[in-house]
Amino acid sequence: MESNYVEVIPHHDFIGVFFVSSFEETTLYAVVPRFWHTNITDELRTFNGINLRILTQNKPTKLPPSEADAVSSQMNRIKKIYSEESTSNGDIEKPVPQQADGHYEEVEIVKALLVLCDFYNIKNRKNPHYEVSSTGDSLLLVAKIVQTLEENLVELTRTYSKIVEKADSVRGKITPRGMMMMVAQPSTRIECEFQKFDVQSPIYRVFATVLDLIVSNDLPNYLDIIDDSFRDLGPRASFLRGKLSMIRPYSVKEALQHTTSLSRSLPRKFSHYRELIEICELYLSHKNIDFSVLGDPLDFFHITAPTSKVWEKIVETGLNASELVTLVKPQEPLKGPWVSDKKGLNREKNIDLKIHLVDKSFILGDAKYAIAKEMPDSGYQYQQFFYLHAYQKSSGLSPKSMSLIHPISLGNDSSVKSILSLEGYLRNQNKDVPWLIIELPFPQINDLLDEYWEDRFFTNMASGIEATLLDNP
Repeated sequence: MESNYVEVIPHHDFIGVFFVSSFEETTLYAVVPRFWHTNITDELRTFNGINLRILTQNKPTKLPPSEADAVSSQMNRIKKIYSEESTSNGDIEKPVPQQADGHYEEVEIVKALLVLCDFYNIKNRKNPHYEVSSTGDSLLLVAKIVQTLEENLVELTRTYSKIVEKADSVRGKITPRGMMMMVAQPSTRIECEFQKFDVQSPIYRVFATVLDLIVSNDLPNYLDIIDDSFRDLGPRASFLRGKLSMIRPYSVKEALQHTTSLSRSLPRKFSHYRELIEICELYLSHKNIDFSVLGDPLDFFHITAPTSKVWEKIVETGLNASELVTLVKPQEPLKGPWVSDKKGLNREKNIDLKIHLVDKSFILGDAKYAIAKEMPDSGYQYQQFFYLHAYQKSSGLSPKSMSLIHPISLGNDSSVKSILSLEGYLRNQNKDVPWLIIELPFPQINDLLDEYWEDRFFTNMASGIEATLLDNP
């Protein structure tokens, strides 16, 4: 049976959660940092009514072929969003050694992961990536419908709607069927057609139908942990239906017919509901949606963050917590001999961190989301060499030191992995410019589950920075 499985290795470009839906099943995948030192199993488990599989960056996981294809497709789509550059040889490093530092429940692992994503996304004013497509999980459609109606269904808009009914006296005009019945079956009641100015608009009747379906279903709660905006979707839908209590719902078949006509010709006063009408049509025809994992596109819902940028933000925050640092300038632009594919055009590079110290000196640092080595790869050596000389040439100044700042691969203590000079090539006024290879702590699960984790973690991290990076000549 093992030969029927396909090996999937989550690349280290991102961490976070994403969904894959197959037929009527939804699986939540969590990609956790490879610098978490906890042993985490990748076995399939049940979580809040759905399947859950936790993957660790750079750690191989064997999956059935169809699941492997779906997971790889989602990971590649997310990877393209970030497309991080690297000076390494591009090979995937071996997994970081893990240790049994405590047992954590699934909910704790996912919560800690989302806290880390929020740390990056909130500080960078990024919103979770959220797209609803024609395939995938119905709960995502419900969440989008409820959220959109809550934002827009503040006051009902009255419109003229066509009413056909039998009356004792003529109202509006007699329908063709009414004319025929007057001859075929004379009666005191005549079928008439007229316009009525009220809230019984087809669009509201579609919403009423959709809300009735949502309220009648027993919704699972697996999205609650992702974000509070997904909490209590059933009761919230029931409250919205109360706002439409005077609206007569359609049958599902009638509602589908009206969503089609509304999509073609939506009144201008309801133009802000255009996307919602399309989503309602998907939900109403949900039984006919193809859930095949081979479908294209797969449902695309993910809350993720690029790991190299997450680590850079962690290091920057730790530096700012130190009293020995006056200013940290991220992504310092650097002009140099960076050849571009386009003829005659030089590319601009950025130094991750320019660290200004209280003694008026500064350090040029690169935050590397990789395992630290006492002797870094040649790509890192070339990078630091050219960075130093390009900076000296453009500014006329030299740093106190150069540095590569890595997460700790095992253990909890900050350390200096090595201090190099690149055989005298990094020089300032005939003196070697030290090149420090530093290891600093990466937030672990127990750190992130602490309500005040940022204050405590970065205070401790600042002490580690002062004892390593800032305490060296």
